[in-house]
Amino acid sequence: MQYPPFTHIASWAISLAIGLTTPAVSMADDDSLETIVVTGSRTASANNLPVKRTVLERAEIERRNTASVLELLRGIDGVHVSQYGGRGGITSVFLQGAEPNFTVVLIDGVKVNDPNNSRGGSFNFANLNTAEIERIEVVRGPYSSIYGSDALSGVINIVTRIAPGERPLLISAEVGEEGLFRTSASYAAELSDTTNLAATVHSAREGEIVDGNDYENVGASLRLRGTGQLSYDLSARWLDSESEAFPEDSGGPQLAVLRAVDEREYQQASLAARLAYQLNDNTSVHLLASYLDQEEQQLSPGIAPGVLDPIPSTTSDAELSRYNITLHAVTELSDTLTLIGGLDFQNEDGEQVGAVEFFPGFSLPTDFELDRDILGVFTELQWDATDNISLSASVRNDDPDEIGSETTYKAGAQWAADDLRVYATWGEAFKLPSFFALGHALVGNPNLQPELSEGWTVGVDHTFSDRFQIGASVFQNEYEDLIDFDFQLFTNVNRNRVETEGYEAYVQVQQEQFTLRAHLTYVDIDAEDATLRQRPDWRGGLNLSWSPSEALQLGANWLWVDDSFDSSIPSGPTTLDGYNRIDLHATWQATQALTAWIAIDNAANEDYAESVGFPGADTRARAGVRFAF
Repeated sequence: MQYPPFTHIASWAISLAIGLTTPAVSMADDDSLETIVVTGSRTASANNLPVKRTVLERAEIERRNTASVLELLRGIDGVHVSQYGGRGGITSVFLQGAEPNFTVVLIDGVKVNDPNNSRGGSFNFANLNTAEIERIEVVRGPYSSIYGSDALSGVINIVTRIAPGERPLLISAEVGEEGLFRTSASYAAELSDTTNLAATVHSAREGEIVDGNDYENVGASLRLRGTGQLSYDLSARWLDSESEAFPEDSGGPQLAVLRAVDEREYQQASLAARLAYQLNDNTSVHLLASYLDQEEQQLSPGIAPGVLDPIPSTTSDAELSRYNITLHAVTELSDTLTLIGGLDFQNEDGEQVGAVEFFPGFSLPTDFELDRDILGVFTELQWDATDNISLSASVRNDDPDEIGSETTYKAGAQWAADDLRVYATWGEAFKLPSFFALGHALVGNPNLQPELSEGWTVGVDHTFSDRFQIGASVFQNEYEDLIDFDFQLFTNVNRNRVETEGYEAYVQVQQEQFTLRAHLTYVDIDAEDATLRQRPDWRGGLNLSWSPSEALQLGANWLWVDDSFDSSIPSGPTTLDGYNRIDLHATWQATQALTAWIAIDNAANEDYAESVGFPGADTRARAGVRFAF
């Protein structure tokens, strides 16, 4: 095990020991057009909700100056990221030790989890670019009573750019070693006192940051938002990417026997419309309509035999379409009691055409085509019982095709006075089997049942002043009927049970010229007859920013990750060593129109791996400029 450096510094250790849960979302001024998206509830305010939430606003995203969205997520307590090499490889985001496909991922309210993929419906965060993001919100715990299927361990909500700055047009470009090249152009402006428009186009090329890796994408997003008695938020997003990497269990560039790489093409398009109509002083009606269409083509060369059995070469061409309509009403029954009720309808249609080549000249098809409708009915209640005590509860019933209905609950309580907040929450969730698990022609099982979870969180926040915050939270989650592959039956089955428990903490200090945020996470995982891969017990880090002058900002991001278990076909089960990684950056505001920066990723050139045989990238320098017009 590698211990974090400087642990002999008592003040640092004590700070992390007492930790901090994340503060609630900052509310905008009354005359601002900014609409606060309260992830974890359908109410309009996060102030009285007993939730564990982390929010990264645009200013913080720019201040950290990370190489990707994945690096931003690595800096959040409770979130662990594993990547097979560079952005060309599959990425996994583990929330409180749970499977990556147990987290609902939303982009402007559109669910982007993919039930066609072999990973059970997880989302590949490598396809996101920081240039298009206004805010990232992360909530932990079971949330099916709010979001329906898939929210077993939490929700990650991505909000695209909308807020106008002093100068409406931003153009940026960045270059780096190993062929890194990124460009973006963003326009955001107030068209009138009640209307905002924002548009972003972006492209990225990572290059061969590790052997076999290649990644490039191009995308665009558009948002139009207006306020009034009838307010609206219209958004559209498009992305096209191509990537190459060694297969994920191949042992990567260090151990793979077959040197051919996976080739993947991915396209995604989405539309969303949010409407809110204020009927009277007490009641508003809300409508969300969204559509998602995505395609993924993949060619994998297979994996040669090693300590474990080989994997044959495969081809697949998959397409998913999903549309969703949600209608709900928010009624203030009194000054202290808010009631929400509504309906939700979702249709998913997925298909895959592919084959497995067991040996030259002999292939078997893996085709499937499935669709399902899910009708949900939900209600939510928030009661401010006293000036200090607030209670919330939600219940939802989902009725999917061909599987019995699921009813889930969530309840929470919060006590808050002055700068102290104590909260507790409990909930249930379920996840429908993915189309891949149900329909795959070779391993699919149409009789699979939903996966289930139940969990609780207890936390405390304390703000000593506007510039110093501390706190901590503890959690426990239980997952049942997990879907796994049975080698003897050669099909997917429900069988596993997993329990996770632990705590998360952070401390934040913000002075006029100095900002520090430290985070620490511990997760203990108890899995029946299995050791889960790539899940360290401990992880922590620091985000530091210092402005010695108005024009210059210096920063450092440090990440420490404990040992973890992993496996590959060439090596069999093994242990990945823990590691420390430090990224440095400096930003110079040359003029009001020109900003320049330099950054050094993995500045200490740490030798580490997040998966067997896939080394982390060596030291890489980046430099960029941004023009504001």
